[in-house]
Amino acid sequence: MSLQPLPPAANPQPSTRKLESEYSQLDTLEGRQGELEALHKAEGRRRVEAGRDVKDLEKALYAQSQQLFCERAKEKDLISAISGGQAQNRNMVAKIQQLDDQARRREGWLGAMSESHSEGTTRTPTSPRVPVASTCCGGQPAWC
Repeated sequence: MSLQPLPPAANPQPSTRKLESEYSQLDTLEGRQGELEALHKAEGRRRVEAGRDVKDLEKALYAQSQQLFCERAKEKDLISAISGGQAQNRNMVAKIQQLDDQARRREGWLGAMSESHSEGTTRTPTSPRVPVASTCCGGQPAWC
């Protein structure tokens, strides 16, 4: 049995056109595929770059947060130092007032004693009598 050639197509034009059309579509699809692959690669690079940018921004944010934490700690220390200084100032003003009052009282006693000596009397000004057990700061009597 021998193979017999196929009879020629009645109209070879339409099948050739169809084949050419299919080839042109295939070329168009391959071109589109190449374009899409290029876009995909570009988007991948952009995504990687964006990831790097995000990491850089996270590092910068962390560094700024640490700096802010340190600055706030310094601020707290300064506020406590200022408060301590103000309290010390109030205590010193109160102590100065107390010493001024004490000095005025002693000046009054000295003035009264000098008047009594100039008048020739031996009368001393009266001072508050406080029991010996009653003391104020420093173990001195409360009237000092």
